[in-house]
Amino acid sequence: LRPTRHIWRKVGKRSGVECPDLKAIPNEELSKAFWQWVKDNPTVPILITEGAKKAASLLSAGYVAIGLPGIYSGYRTPKDEYGNRTSELSYLIPELATFCQKGHEIVFCFDNDNKPTTQDNVRKAITNTGRLIEQQGCQVSVMTWHGTAKGIDDVIAANGEGTLDHIYATRQPLEAYRLTEYTDLAPLVSQTVYSRYLGDDLAIPDNVRLIGTL
Repeated sequence: LRPTRHIWRKVGKRSGVECPDLKAIPNEELSKAFWQWVKDNPTVPILITEGAKKAASLLSAGYVAIGLPGIYSGYRTPKDEYGNRTSELSYLIPELATFCQKGHEIVFCFDNDNKPTTQDNVRKAITNTGRLIEQQGCQVSVMTWHGTAKGIDDVIAANGEGTLDHIYATRQPLEAYRLTEYTDLAPLVSQTVYSRYLGDDLAIPDNVRLIGTL
């Protein structure tokens, strides 16, 4: 992605990092200079999302973002000619590893999907990639949200940058995120009733194993 001078200033202001003299940087060198500036300033957080469109949405909002083509695309696991995993350790792809200098905060911002199998895959991908990033001396955190908006670009389009800022501000450290697999019951709620009393017209399925009231 090629950020404009306006976006660079917006990123700098949000991150609290002073920008260089942007007028002195030729247009053809602006993109390269921006990403070098990001690498050289560990206090500038980097968000990892899915695809260039979502990365562009985040960048336009003042957040440095890298778009992966898929949730498992941030690392490689060596395999033999038969597709079996070898004894070699997994490693980050070079395009991502170059930004994982010690001290940087790397923030995952993958899609919010309601399918349990997809949620499991997202959690696994974040855990595997996140641990490899932590080994580089980086701080790793995760942005999550509930609702019908699947991608972070959908969140921005529907609710504005203020909601994005809130989601970013309430991000969780990687280990805390991993624990939500056992503590977050929101994805399991099939019906919500806002009533002081449960009426006779509320049918409870026979296959329900747990009913929670609050």
